[in-house]
Amino acid sequence: MGSGNSIGILVDTNILLYVYDGLDPFWKIIDYFDYKPNFYVHKVTIMELNKLLEKYSGSILMQKKIRLALGYLEVNSQNWKEISQPEGNYQVDDILLDTASLYNLAIFTNDKNLKRKALSKGLKIIFLKGKGKIIKSYFPI
Repeated sequence: MGSGNSIGILVDTNILLYVYDGLDPFWKIIDYFDYKPNFYVHKVTIMELNKLLEKYSGSILMQKKIRLALGYLEVNSQNWKEISQPEGNYQVDDILLDTASLYNLAIFTNDKNLKRKALSKGLKIIFLKGKGKIIKSYFPI
């Protein structure tokens, strides 16, 4: 995963929520790299979206965002692979960091804490700037 001519990209929950704002995360990345990288979504990311549905049961807007994100994954299921390892009884961010490290994947996130932790571990990150209009990346040597 993530080796050879193509980079592997692990998609974080918050990126998927941008679908509500009209952003297509997979195509945004394809346009940025000028080729289709390998996309991965961790099982805990899908679980987190489902937990958010319960958490925001009183918010129609958040419910719409979350349902659109889940629908986006379903409609685009041919464009990504699910990862379920490593997994554990710890936070989603830690699982994503471990997964990115284990499989040499770039993390696609706009979560400031996750970006900071990833950079401190020397991991690759991809993020959005300017309300999702511009892709930025950091690939440490």
